[in-house]
Amino acid sequence: MLAHFDPRKPIILTCDASPYGISAVLAQQDQNGDDRPVCFASRTLTDAEKNYAHHDKEGLAVVFGILKFYQYLFENEFLIQTDNSALSRIFHPEKSVPEISTARLQRWAIFLSAFRYKVKHIRGEQNYADWLSRLPIKSDTQKVKTVSILQNSSRTYLQNIQEADFATLDWKSVQRKTREDKVLCKVMRCCLDRWAGARPEVEELVPY
Repeated sequence: MLAHFDPRKPIILTCDASPYGISAVLAQQDQNGDDRPVCFASRTLTDAEKNYAHHDKEGLAVVFGILKFYQYLFENEFLIQTDNSALSRIFHPEKSVPEISTARLQRWAIFLSAFRYKVKHIRGEQNYADWLSRLPIKSDTQKVKTVSILQNSSRTYLQNIQEADFATLDWKSVQRKTREDKVLCKVMRCCLDRWAGARPEVEELVPY
């Protein structure tokens, strides 16, 4: 069962790649410390991507997951989980990228530097994104179009609903807050004086 996204809870991005597909799972920890999935994503590899080295495929899965769940990850701290030990070293945010890494992985490491994340190596049997990469969603076309993540920045989406504890509103609270407001105090005095001597040109009193 999918969980609602809550920015106050730890965010986990688990990624994996197979010879023909990549996948990513966005999850969060509940109060018991268990991972609860929020979103799943996968796709098939293009003919060109199938020729990538395995490390590059795993790196592509991470980039795919970040772009897919960008609205949840950007400006939030999150954990990347991968079962590729070399990739956990290459993408480590506090270590330099090895010079022997491919140019593609180096570019992706620079891309990741814009995010607040940590990376963790996990065993293959712990990677719940594994089955998705082996059963990827087939695209209508093998061409993957690179779309700018800022292209639709003018659109606003409801991403999550936060619960909050609100104080009960009663007439005493309204009375107290009214007396604390400078403008409303003037309005209250004018009402008591039946607006005698009130100057209509005073801008702050015009709405009343």
